[in-house]
Amino acid sequence: MRPRIVVGALVLGMVVSVALAFRPVEEQAAAAEPQRYALSVPAWSGRRLPDDLAGAVGSMRLPQEVERAVSGTDACFLLEAGGQRVIADDARTPLVPASTQKLLTGVATLAVLGPGHRFETRAVVSGPGDTVDRLWIVGGGDPVLTTVPYAAHLRRQDLTRDRPVSSLEALADAVVGSGIRHVVNGVVGDPSRHVDAATLASWKPDYIQDRDITYLSALTVNGGFAAWQPATQTAPDPAVLAASELTRLLTERGVTVGGAPARGAAPADGRDVGSVLSPTVAELVSAMVRESSNLMAELFVREIGLARSGEATTAAGTAAMEEALADLGIPMEGVELADGSGLSRSNRATCAATFAALRVARQARFRAVDDGLAVAGRSGTLRRRLVGTPVEGRLRAKTGSLDGVVGLVGVFERRPELRFAMLANGSFGYVRSVQIQEAVAGVLARYPFSADPAVLAPPPARRVR
Repeated sequence: MRPRIVVGALVLGMVVSVALAFRPVEEQAAAAEPQRYALSVPAWSGRRLPDDLAGAVGSMRLPQEVERAVSGTDACFLLEAGGQRVIADDARTPLVPASTQKLLTGVATLAVLGPGHRFETRAVVSGPGDTVDRLWIVGGGDPVLTTVPYAAHLRRQDLTRDRPVSSLEALADAVVGSGIRHVVNGVVGDPSRHVDAATLASWKPDYIQDRDITYLSALTVNGGFAAWQPATQTAPDPAVLAASELTRLLTERGVTVGGAPARGAAPADGRDVGSVLSPTVAELVSAMVRESSNLMAELFVREIGLARSGEATTAAGTAAMEEALADLGIPMEGVELADGSGLSRSNRATCAATFAALRVARQARFRAVDDGLAVAGRSGTLRRRLVGTPVEGRLRAKTGSLDGVVGLVGVFERRPELRFAMLANGSFGYVRSVQIQEAVAGVLARYPFSADPAVLAPPPARRVR
Protein backbone atom coordinates (compact mmCIF):
# COMPACT_ATOMS: atom_id res chain seq x y z
CA MET A 1 0.00 0.00 0.00
CA ARG A 2 1.11 3.56 -0.66
CA PRO A 3 -0.47 6.10 1.75
CA ARG A 4 -1.83 9.19 0.01
CA ILE A 5 -3.17 11.35 2.81
CA VAL A 6 -2.36 15.05 2.47
CA VAL A 7 -2.90 17.24 5.52
CA GLY A 8 -3.31 20.94 4.81
CA ALA A 9 -1.70 23.90 6.49
CA LEU A 10 -5.00 24.79 8.14
CA VAL A 11 -5.00 21.55 10.13
CA LEU A 12 -1.38 22.08 11.15
CA GLY A 13 -2.23 25.57 12.29
CA MET A 14 -5.07 24.24 14.42
CA VAL A 15 -2.70 21.80 16.10
CA VAL A 16 -0.21 24.56 16.86
CA SER A 17 -2.96 26.85 18.14
CA VAL A 18 -4.19 24.26 20.62
CA ALA A 19 -0.66 23.68 21.88
CA LEU A 20 0.02 27.43 22.32
CA ALA A 21 -3.29 27.91 24.10
CA PHE A 22 -1.97 25.89 27.04
CA ARG A 23 1.49 27.56 27.21
CA PRO A 24 0.60 30.87 28.94
CA VAL A 25 -1.34 29.03 31.61
CA GLU A 26 1.69 26.85 32.38
CA GLU A 27 4.04 29.89 32.54
CA GLN A 28 1.71 31.82 34.89
CA ALA A 29 1.35 28.79 37.15
CA ALA A 30 5.15 28.53 37.45
CA ALA A 31 5.52 32.18 38.48
CA ALA A 32 2.63 32.22 40.97
CA GLU A 33 2.39 30.68 44.42
CA PRO A 34 2.97 26.91 44.01
CA GLN A 35 -0.31 25.07 43.53
CA ARG A 36 -1.12 21.66 42.12
CA TYR A 37 -3.97 21.12 39.70
CA ALA A 38 -4.94 17.97 37.80
CA LEU A 39 -6.77 18.21 34.48
CA SER A 40 -9.96 16.18 34.73
CA VAL A 41 -9.74 15.59 30.98
CA PRO A 42 -6.33 15.15 29.31
CA ALA A 43 -5.31 17.97 27.03
CA TRP A 44 -5.28 15.78 23.97
CA SER A 45 -8.53 13.97 24.77
CA GLY A 46 -11.19 13.85 22.09
CA ARG A 47 -13.33 15.90 24.53
CA ARG A 48 -10.96 18.89 24.22
CA LEU A 49 -10.18 18.60 20.50
CA PRO A 50 -12.65 19.96 17.97
CA ASP A 51 -14.25 17.19 15.92
CA ASP A 52 -12.52 18.24 12.71
CA LEU A 53 -9.14 18.32 14.43
CA ALA A 54 -9.68 14.89 16.01
CA GLY A 55 -10.59 13.59 12.58
CA ALA A 56 -7.51 15.18 11.03
CA VAL A 57 -5.26 13.63 13.65
CA GLY A 58 -6.91 10.27 13.00
CA SER A 59 -6.49 10.67 9.25
CA MET A 60 -2.77 11.34 9.69
CA ARG A 61 -2.34 8.14 11.67
CA LEU A 62 -4.73 5.94 9.69
CA PRO A 63 -2.39 5.05 6.78
CA GLN A 64 0.23 3.78 9.21
CA GLU A 65 -2.34 1.71 11.11
CA VAL A 66 -3.73 0.18 7.91
CA GLU A 67 -0.24 -0.50 6.58
CA ARG A 68 0.57 -2.35 9.78
CA ALA A 69 -2.63 -4.43 9.53
CA VAL A 70 -1.99 -5.60 5.95
CA SER A 71 1.81 -5.64 6.02
CA GLY A 72 3.51 -7.88 3.50
CA THR A 73 0.61 -7.86 1.03
CA ASP A 74 -0.58 -6.02 -2.06
CA ALA A 75 -3.69 -4.32 -0.75
CA CYS A 76 -6.30 -1.65 -1.19
CA PHE A 77 -8.26 0.14 1.51
CA LEU A 78 -11.13 2.61 1.42
CA LEU A 79 -12.83 4.23 4.40
CA GLU A 80 -15.66 6.71 4.85
CA ALA A 81 -16.68 8.16 8.22
CA GLY A 82 -20.15 9.65 8.43
CA GLY A 83 -20.33 9.67 4.64
CA GLN A 84 -17.06 11.58 4.26
CA ARG A 85 -14.10 9.98 2.47
CA VAL A 86 -11.16 9.53 4.86
CA ILE A 87 -8.78 7.40 2.83
CA ALA A 88 -8.79 5.74 -0.59
CA ASP A 89 -5.51 3.89 -0.88
CA ASP A 90 -5.04 2.05 -4.19
CA ALA A 91 -8.83 1.82 -4.30
CA ARG A 92 -8.91 1.07 -8.04
CA THR A 93 -6.14 -1.54 -8.04
CA PRO A 94 -7.49 -4.87 -9.37
CA LEU A 95 -7.06 -7.71 -6.88
CA VAL A 96 -8.43 -11.23 -6.43
CA PRO A 97 -11.52 -10.59 -4.24
CA ALA A 98 -12.43 -14.10 -3.00
CA SER A 99 -15.93 -14.13 -1.48
CA THR A 100 -16.23 -10.36 -1.11
CA GLN A 101 -17.22 -10.67 -4.77
CA LYS A 102 -20.59 -11.96 -3.57
CA LEU A 103 -21.51 -8.32 -2.84
CA LEU A 104 -21.31 -7.69 -6.58
CA THR A 105 -23.19 -10.92 -7.32
CA GLY A 106 -25.93 -10.06 -4.84
CA VAL A 107 -26.47 -6.58 -6.22
CA ALA A 108 -26.49 -7.85 -9.82
CA THR A 109 -28.96 -10.64 -8.96
CA LEU A 110 -31.38 -8.18 -7.39
CA ALA A 111 -30.95 -5.78 -10.31
CA VAL A 112 -31.63 -8.36 -13.02
CA LEU A 113 -34.05 -10.84 -11.42
CA GLY A 114 -35.69 -8.51 -8.89
CA PRO A 115 -36.08 -8.99 -5.13
CA GLY A 116 -39.51 -10.62 -5.45
CA HIS A 117 -38.58 -13.24 -8.04
CA ARG A 118 -39.00 -16.92 -7.12
CA PHE A 119 -37.61 -20.04 -8.78
CA GLU A 120 -40.12 -22.76 -9.70
CA THR A 121 -39.54 -26.53 -9.62
CA ARG A 122 -42.21 -28.46 -11.57
CA ALA A 123 -43.49 -32.01 -11.80
CA VAL A 124 -44.51 -33.01 -15.33
CA VAL A 125 -46.14 -36.13 -16.84
CA SER A 126 -47.24 -37.12 -20.34
CA GLY A 127 -50.80 -38.13 -20.93
CA PRO A 128 -53.95 -38.13 -18.78
CA GLY A 129 -55.08 -40.35 -15.94
CA ASP A 130 -53.67 -41.53 -12.64
CA THR A 131 -51.22 -43.97 -14.24
CA VAL A 132 -48.37 -42.43 -16.24
CA ASP A 133 -45.32 -43.81 -18.00
CA ARG A 134 -42.86 -41.40 -16.37
CA LEU A 135 -42.79 -38.34 -14.15
CA TRP A 136 -40.24 -35.61 -14.68
CA ILE A 137 -39.03 -33.22 -11.98
CA VAL A 138 -37.99 -30.09 -13.87
CA GLY A 139 -35.38 -27.85 -12.27
CA GLY A 140 -35.94 -24.11 -12.21
CA GLY A 141 -32.63 -23.00 -10.71
CA ASP A 142 -33.77 -23.14 -7.08
CA PRO A 143 -30.62 -23.44 -4.90
CA VAL A 144 -32.48 -24.27 -1.66
CA LEU A 145 -34.86 -27.11 -2.58
CA THR A 146 -34.62 -29.46 0.42
CA THR A 147 -36.10 -32.46 2.12
CA VAL A 148 -37.20 -32.36 5.76
CA PRO A 149 -34.15 -34.29 7.08
CA TYR A 150 -31.71 -31.96 5.34
CA ALA A 151 -33.64 -28.89 6.51
CA ALA A 152 -33.32 -30.20 10.08
CA HIS A 153 -29.59 -30.64 9.51
CA LEU A 154 -29.30 -27.01 8.39
CA ARG A 155 -31.11 -25.84 11.53
CA ARG A 156 -28.54 -27.60 13.70
CA GLN A 157 -25.64 -25.65 12.16
CA ASP A 158 -24.80 -22.15 13.38
CA LEU A 159 -23.96 -20.97 9.89
CA THR A 160 -27.12 -22.18 8.15
CA ARG A 161 -29.79 -22.21 10.83
CA ASP A 162 -31.57 -19.19 9.32
CA ARG A 163 -31.39 -20.33 5.69
CA PRO A 164 -34.76 -20.08 3.91
CA VAL A 165 -35.70 -23.27 2.06
CA SER A 166 -38.28 -24.68 -0.31
CA SER A 167 -39.81 -28.11 0.29
CA LEU A 168 -39.50 -31.18 -1.92
CA GLU A 169 -42.17 -32.76 0.29
CA ALA A 170 -44.55 -30.01 -0.83
CA LEU A 171 -43.92 -31.00 -4.45
CA ALA A 172 -44.61 -34.65 -3.65
CA ASP A 173 -47.84 -33.66 -1.91
CA ALA A 174 -48.89 -31.67 -4.99
CA VAL A 175 -48.26 -34.67 -7.26
CA VAL A 176 -50.38 -36.90 -5.04
CA GLY A 177 -53.03 -34.19 -4.85
CA SER A 178 -53.22 -34.13 -8.65
CA GLY A 179 -54.37 -37.77 -8.63
CA ILE A 180 -51.20 -39.54 -9.79
CA ARG A 181 -51.08 -43.08 -8.34
CA HIS A 182 -48.74 -45.08 -10.60
CA VAL A 183 -45.50 -44.09 -12.38
CA VAL A 184 -44.61 -47.10 -14.52
CA ASN A 185 -41.05 -46.30 -15.61
CA GLY A 186 -39.78 -44.06 -12.84
CA VAL A 187 -38.99 -40.46 -12.01
CA VAL A 188 -36.63 -38.49 -14.26
CA GLY A 189 -34.65 -35.40 -13.25
CA ASP A 190 -34.56 -32.61 -15.84
CA PRO A 191 -31.75 -30.04 -15.35
CA SER A 192 -31.85 -28.76 -18.94
CA ARG A 193 -32.68 -25.18 -17.94
CA HIS A 194 -28.92 -24.64 -17.41
CA VAL A 195 -26.75 -25.85 -20.27
CA ASP A 196 -23.29 -25.21 -18.84
CA ALA A 197 -20.79 -27.64 -17.32
CA ALA A 198 -21.14 -28.82 -13.72
CA THR A 199 -17.84 -27.14 -12.73
CA LEU A 200 -15.62 -24.35 -14.04
CA ALA A 201 -12.19 -24.83 -15.61
CA SER A 202 -10.80 -21.95 -13.53
CA TRP A 203 -11.64 -23.69 -10.23
CA LYS A 204 -9.21 -25.82 -8.28
CA PRO A 205 -10.13 -29.51 -8.69
CA ASP A 206 -10.33 -30.02 -4.94
CA TYR A 207 -13.16 -27.51 -4.45
CA ILE A 208 -15.67 -30.32 -5.00
CA GLN A 209 -13.67 -32.79 -2.94
CA ASP A 210 -13.34 -30.31 -0.07
CA ARG A 211 -17.08 -29.51 -0.33
CA ASP A 212 -16.51 -25.82 -0.96
CA ILE A 213 -19.19 -26.30 -3.60
CA THR A 214 -21.15 -29.14 -5.20
CA TYR A 215 -21.78 -29.84 -8.89
CA LEU A 216 -23.78 -27.08 -10.55
CA SER A 217 -27.25 -27.96 -11.80
CA ALA A 218 -30.58 -26.23 -12.41
CA LEU A 219 -32.09 -29.15 -10.49
CA THR A 220 -30.46 -29.32 -7.07
CA VAL A 221 -31.84 -30.80 -3.88
CA ASN A 222 -30.24 -30.78 -0.43
CA GLY A 223 -27.43 -28.55 -1.63
CA GLY A 224 -26.21 -31.30 -3.95
CA PHE A 225 -25.33 -33.64 -1.07
CA ALA A 226 -26.39 -37.29 -1.22
CA ALA A 227 -25.54 -37.72 2.48
CA TRP A 228 -24.47 -35.48 5.35
CA GLN A 229 -24.42 -37.79 8.38
CA PRO A 230 -22.22 -39.31 9.61
CA ALA A 231 -20.08 -38.16 6.66
CA THR A 232 -20.84 -35.67 3.91
CA GLN A 233 -21.11 -37.14 0.41
CA THR A 234 -21.45 -35.06 -2.76
CA ALA A 235 -23.89 -36.39 -5.36
CA PRO A 236 -22.18 -37.03 -8.72
CA ASP A 237 -25.36 -35.97 -10.55
CA PRO A 238 -27.70 -33.58 -8.71
CA ALA A 239 -30.57 -34.23 -11.14
CA VAL A 240 -30.53 -37.99 -10.48
CA LEU A 241 -30.35 -37.26 -6.74
CA ALA A 242 -33.47 -35.12 -7.02
CA ALA A 243 -35.28 -37.85 -8.95
CA SER A 244 -34.26 -40.39 -6.32
CA GLU A 245 -35.48 -38.24 -3.45
CA LEU A 246 -38.81 -37.54 -5.14
CA THR A 247 -39.20 -41.27 -5.82
CA ARG A 248 -38.76 -41.96 -2.12
CA LEU A 249 -41.28 -39.31 -1.11
CA LEU A 250 -43.91 -40.47 -3.61
CA THR A 251 -43.49 -44.06 -2.47
CA GLU A 252 -43.96 -43.01 1.14
CA ARG A 253 -47.23 -41.35 0.05
CA GLY A 254 -48.60 -44.50 -1.58
CA VAL A 255 -47.63 -43.88 -5.21
CA THR A 256 -46.31 -46.94 -7.05
CA VAL A 257 -43.07 -46.06 -8.83
CA GLY A 258 -41.35 -48.54 -11.14
CA GLY A 259 -37.92 -48.19 -12.73
CA ALA A 260 -34.78 -46.48 -11.49
CA PRO A 261 -34.35 -42.70 -11.07
CA ALA A 262 -32.84 -41.20 -14.23
CA ARG A 263 -31.88 -37.98 -15.97
CA GLY A 264 -33.53 -36.53 -19.07
CA ALA A 265 -35.54 -33.71 -20.60
CA ALA A 266 -39.28 -33.47 -20.02
CA PRO A 267 -41.56 -33.50 -23.08
CA ALA A 268 -42.50 -30.07 -24.36
CA ASP A 269 -46.17 -31.00 -24.34
CA GLY A 270 -46.09 -32.51 -20.86
CA ARG A 271 -48.80 -31.95 -18.27
CA ASP A 272 -47.91 -30.13 -15.04
CA VAL A 273 -49.03 -32.05 -11.94
CA GLY A 274 -47.41 -29.92 -9.26
CA SER A 275 -44.91 -27.21 -8.52
CA VAL A 276 -43.11 -25.56 -5.64
CA LEU A 277 -41.74 -22.03 -5.45
CA SER A 278 -38.53 -20.96 -3.78
CA PRO A 279 -38.26 -18.17 -1.22
CA THR A 280 -37.85 -14.73 -2.82
CA VAL A 281 -34.58 -13.71 -4.40
CA ALA A 282 -34.25 -11.07 -1.67
CA GLU A 283 -34.37 -13.77 1.02
CA LEU A 284 -31.93 -15.95 -0.89
CA VAL A 285 -29.45 -13.13 -1.56
CA SER A 286 -29.38 -12.25 2.14
CA ALA A 287 -28.63 -15.89 2.97
CA MET A 288 -25.95 -16.08 0.28
CA VAL A 289 -24.14 -13.04 1.68
CA ARG A 290 -24.52 -14.10 5.32
CA GLU A 291 -23.38 -17.71 4.80
CA SER A 292 -21.11 -16.99 1.81
CA SER A 293 -22.88 -19.74 -0.13
CA ASN A 294 -20.89 -20.59 -3.25
CA LEU A 295 -23.66 -22.72 -4.75
CA MET A 296 -26.27 -19.97 -4.48
CA ALA A 297 -23.93 -17.46 -6.07
CA GLU A 298 -23.14 -19.70 -9.03
CA LEU A 299 -26.76 -20.61 -9.73
CA PHE A 300 -27.71 -16.93 -9.54
CA VAL A 301 -25.12 -16.11 -12.21
CA ARG A 302 -26.56 -18.65 -14.63
CA GLU A 303 -30.07 -17.33 -13.99
CA ILE A 304 -28.81 -13.79 -14.70
CA GLY A 305 -27.40 -15.01 -18.01
CA LEU A 306 -30.71 -16.68 -18.88
CA ALA A 307 -32.71 -13.55 -18.00
CA ARG A 308 -30.49 -11.15 -19.95
CA SER A 309 -29.43 -13.18 -22.97
CA GLY A 310 -31.42 -16.42 -22.96
CA GLU A 311 -28.23 -18.37 -22.26
CA ALA A 312 -27.95 -20.00 -18.82
CA THR A 313 -24.15 -20.19 -18.70
CA THR A 314 -21.58 -18.74 -16.35
CA ALA A 315 -19.94 -16.76 -19.16
CA ALA A 316 -23.25 -15.19 -20.20
CA GLY A 317 -24.11 -14.52 -16.58
CA THR A 318 -20.85 -12.79 -15.67
CA ALA A 319 -21.05 -10.63 -18.80
CA ALA A 320 -24.59 -9.62 -17.86
CA MET A 321 -23.48 -8.95 -14.29
CA GLU A 322 -20.78 -6.56 -15.44
CA GLU A 323 -23.28 -4.66 -17.58
CA ALA A 324 -25.86 -4.48 -14.77
CA LEU A 325 -23.29 -3.27 -12.24
CA ALA A 326 -22.01 -0.59 -14.60
CA ASP A 327 -25.59 0.58 -15.19
CA LEU A 328 -25.88 1.10 -11.42
CA GLY A 329 -22.85 3.40 -11.45
CA ILE A 330 -20.44 0.92 -9.86
CA PRO A 331 -16.92 1.66 -11.17
CA MET A 332 -15.99 -1.39 -13.25
CA GLU A 333 -12.52 -0.36 -14.41
CA GLY A 334 -10.23 -3.26 -13.55
CA VAL A 335 -13.13 -5.56 -12.60
CA GLU A 336 -13.17 -8.95 -14.36
CA LEU A 337 -15.68 -11.60 -13.29
CA ALA A 338 -15.06 -15.28 -14.03
CA ASP A 339 -17.75 -16.68 -11.71
CA GLY A 340 -20.25 -15.52 -9.10
CA SER A 341 -18.84 -16.99 -5.92
CA GLY A 342 -15.29 -15.64 -5.97
CA LEU A 343 -13.79 -19.14 -6.03
CA SER A 344 -11.97 -18.49 -9.29
CA ARG A 345 -8.56 -16.86 -9.09
CA SER A 346 -9.28 -15.31 -12.47
CA ASN A 347 -11.65 -12.85 -10.81
CA ARG A 348 -10.50 -9.28 -10.30
CA ALA A 349 -12.26 -6.60 -8.29
CA THR A 350 -11.32 -3.33 -6.62
CA CYS A 351 -12.01 -1.69 -3.30
CA ALA A 352 -13.81 1.03 -5.23
CA ALA A 353 -16.19 -1.50 -6.82
CA THR A 354 -16.96 -3.53 -3.71
CA PHE A 355 -17.43 -0.33 -1.69
CA ALA A 356 -19.80 1.02 -4.35
CA ALA A 357 -21.82 -2.20 -4.16
CA LEU A 358 -22.07 -1.67 -0.41
CA ARG A 359 -23.39 1.84 -1.04
CA VAL A 360 -25.94 0.62 -3.60
CA ALA A 361 -27.13 -1.90 -1.00
CA ARG A 362 -28.57 0.97 1.03
CA GLN A 363 -31.27 1.42 -1.62
CA ALA A 364 -34.58 -0.35 -1.02
CA ARG A 365 -34.32 -2.67 -4.05
CA PHE A 366 -30.89 -3.90 -2.92
CA ARG A 367 -31.39 -3.87 0.84
CA ALA A 368 -31.16 -7.66 1.01
CA VAL A 369 -27.39 -7.39 0.48
CA ASP A 370 -26.99 -5.02 3.41
CA ASP A 371 -29.31 -7.14 5.56
CA GLY A 372 -27.21 -10.21 4.80
CA LEU A 373 -23.90 -8.86 6.08
CA ALA A 374 -22.51 -11.14 8.79
CA VAL A 375 -22.41 -9.61 12.30
CA ALA A 376 -19.26 -9.98 14.41
CA GLY A 377 -19.82 -12.48 17.19
CA ARG A 378 -23.44 -13.02 16.18
CA SER A 379 -24.16 -14.39 12.70
CA GLY A 380 -22.91 -15.79 9.43
CA THR A 381 -19.22 -16.12 8.69
CA LEU A 382 -18.40 -13.82 11.64
CA ARG A 383 -20.58 -15.64 14.17
CA ARG A 384 -17.60 -16.96 16.16
CA ARG A 385 -15.21 -14.13 15.38
CA LEU A 386 -14.28 -10.96 17.27
CA VAL A 387 -16.25 -12.02 20.34
CA GLY A 388 -15.54 -9.77 23.32
CA THR A 389 -14.01 -7.01 21.19
CA PRO A 390 -15.34 -3.45 20.72
CA VAL A 391 -16.76 -4.43 17.32
CA GLU A 392 -18.86 -7.37 18.53
CA GLY A 393 -22.46 -6.91 17.46
CA ARG A 394 -21.59 -3.69 15.58
CA LEU A 395 -19.30 -4.75 12.76
CA ARG A 396 -21.33 -6.03 9.80
CA ALA A 397 -19.26 -7.27 6.90
CA LYS A 398 -18.74 -9.62 3.99
CA THR A 399 -15.67 -11.73 4.50
CA GLY A 400 -13.52 -13.37 1.85
CA SER A 401 -10.53 -15.69 1.87
CA LEU A 402 -8.60 -18.05 -0.35
CA ASP A 403 -4.97 -19.08 -0.08
CA GLY A 404 -3.14 -15.77 -0.43
CA VAL A 405 -6.35 -13.74 -0.64
CA VAL A 406 -8.30 -11.93 2.05
CA GLY A 407 -11.03 -9.32 2.08
CA LEU A 408 -13.39 -7.53 4.44
CA VAL A 409 -16.05 -5.08 3.27
CA GLY A 410 -18.77 -3.64 5.43
CA VAL A 411 -20.01 -1.26 8.11
CA PHE A 412 -18.98 -0.46 11.67
CA GLU A 413 -22.05 0.96 13.42
CA ARG A 414 -20.79 3.71 15.73
CA ARG A 415 -20.58 7.52 15.77
CA PRO A 416 -19.75 8.41 13.08
CA GLU A 417 -20.66 5.30 11.10
CA LEU A 418 -17.67 3.79 9.29
CA ARG A 419 -18.04 2.12 5.90
CA PHE A 420 -14.99 0.40 4.47
CA ALA A 421 -13.50 -2.00 1.95
CA MET A 422 -10.23 -3.95 2.21
CA LEU A 423 -8.71 -6.46 -0.19
CA ALA A 424 -5.24 -7.98 0.16
CA ASN A 425 -3.32 -10.49 -1.97
CA GLY A 426 0.00 -12.12 -1.16
CA SER A 427 1.60 -15.31 0.02
CA PHE A 428 -0.17 -16.46 3.17
CA GLY A 429 -2.62 -19.02 4.48
CA TYR A 430 -5.94 -19.00 6.28
CA VAL A 431 -4.51 -18.15 9.70
CA ARG A 432 -2.88 -15.02 8.34
CA SER A 433 -6.15 -14.14 6.55
CA VAL A 434 -7.98 -14.19 9.87
CA GLN A 435 -5.25 -12.09 11.46
CA ILE A 436 -5.52 -9.47 8.72
CA GLN A 437 -9.30 -9.27 8.97
CA GLU A 438 -9.18 -8.91 12.74
CA ALA A 439 -6.35 -6.38 12.56
CA VAL A 440 -8.45 -4.25 10.19
CA ALA A 441 -11.40 -4.57 12.57
CA GLY A 442 -9.10 -3.35 15.34
CA VAL A 443 -8.11 -0.31 13.28
CA LEU A 444 -11.78 0.55 12.79
CA ALA A 445 -12.45 0.18 16.52
CA ARG A 446 -9.60 2.55 17.41
CA TYR A 447 -10.17 5.17 14.72
CA PRO A 448 -9.69 8.17 15.04
CA PHE A 449 -7.19 7.02 17.69
CA SER A 450 -6.96 10.35 19.56
CA ALA A 451 -10.62 10.39 20.52
CA ASP A 452 -12.07 9.67 23.94
CA PRO A 453 -14.20 6.51 24.02
CA ALA A 454 -17.01 8.40 25.78
CA VAL A 455 -17.23 10.79 22.83
CA LEU A 456 -17.20 8.09 20.21
CA ALA A 457 -19.31 5.55 22.08
CA PRO A 458 -21.20 3.38 19.58
CA PRO A 459 -24.97 3.48 19.38
CA PRO A 460 -26.99 0.53 20.63
CA ALA A 461 -26.32 -2.50 18.44
CA ARG A 462 -29.05 -3.25 15.94
CA ARG A 463 -30.92 -6.45 16.61
CA VAL A 464 -29.64 -9.44 14.66
CA ARG A 465 -32.40 -11.28 12.79
